[in-house]
Amino acid sequence: MRVGSGYDHLGAALSMNGNETKRRAAGATARARTIAVALALFAGCFAAGRWGAPQAVALWHEWFPPPPFETADNRSYFARYDAPVLLFATKTCPYCRQARGLFDRQGVRYHEIDAVGSAEERALYATLGAETVPITLIGDRRIFGYDEAVLLESIATLEPVALSGGRSNDGSP
Repeated sequence: MRVGSGYDHLGAALSMNGNETKRRAAGATARARTIAVALALFAGCFAAGRWGAPQAVALWHEWFPPPPFETADNRSYFARYDAPVLLFATKTCPYCRQARGLFDRQGVRYHEIDAVGSAEERALYATLGAETVPITLIGDRRIFGYDEAVLLESIATLEPVALSGGRSNDGSP
């Protein structure tokens, strides 16, 4: 016969439940700590991305500058207009105004297409797949934006016959 109180089994059960409670509490604390660390990492990565991504893009463009123009087959555009230079522009764009002035000063014959003009002109502009003006087509070059040095270099590739005249909005020299 066993000697002791009849409550020994309850004491063992209570002490086991106490250990179990401590173990569960430790597990919950570890999970909470893991979640806190994950949230802190996420917030840190988000903040670094918001600050670092523009910095990385700027550094990339500094090391590997984008080309000043694209090379493309522009014959279908030139077939429509009798001009060696096509300028997609708007009336209010200051860079378009600078491009017009440059072509006029250089005596380059060009045709201007209003990017927000008639439906036909808007459709022609849409085929370029761009959302900016000015876009200048010179030979096989597509120049996006206004870069005087690139425009002058591209004009230099034209034949001397193309440099006679000025603006040609109606297709006439």
